[in-house]
Amino acid sequence: MLFARVASFFFAVLTFGLVAFANPVPNAEKRAVDPTTLVTNLQTKINGLTSQLSGITTNSAANEIKAQEVVTQIVTAIQEAQAQSQGGLLKRQTADAVADVLSAIVTDVGTILAPVVVIIPILGPLVTEIDVALNGLVVSLDVVVAGLVDTLDSLLVGVAGILNGLGLTLLLGTLGL
Repeated sequence: MLFARVASFFFAVLTFGLVAFANPVPNAEKRAVDPTTLVTNLQTKINGLTSQLSGITTNSAANEIKAQEVVTQIVTAIQEAQAQSQGGLLKRQTADAVADVLSAIVTDVGTILAPVVVIIPILGPLVTEIDVALNGLVVSLDVVVAGLVDTLDSLLVGVAGILNGLGLTLLLGTLGL
């Protein structure tokens, strides 16, 4: 009878002891994403989408549909990048490389989208979604890339007026512009 109690005690300790020492995420470092690669991939997607917007010069039903689809795809691409950045990024990255690519993305989106929103005013609510998505991406990247917001701030001073005209107030507030 004593043997059964001792045996069950050792069985429980052994079982839960092995669980405590198990490595729940053995390949976490292999799954981590480089922030520079993340924003470079996003830039490639955004460049392809903004090139479609640059051809819109008139307000027609077909252009409204096309513009709404492209802007929605831009929002989706930014949100996917933000989700990847929250999934795990390699740490100790320099802010310069990430900020350069991210500022190019924000500049491209701002300069291409500003005239299109004037031509097709129905895009106004979608600009708010871009603002929220870009702000979320910048905040999540700033957690891993030290000094990103300060570097972006200095790089985007020249386009702050365009971004303000579009209504990207969350992003501008985060950057302090």
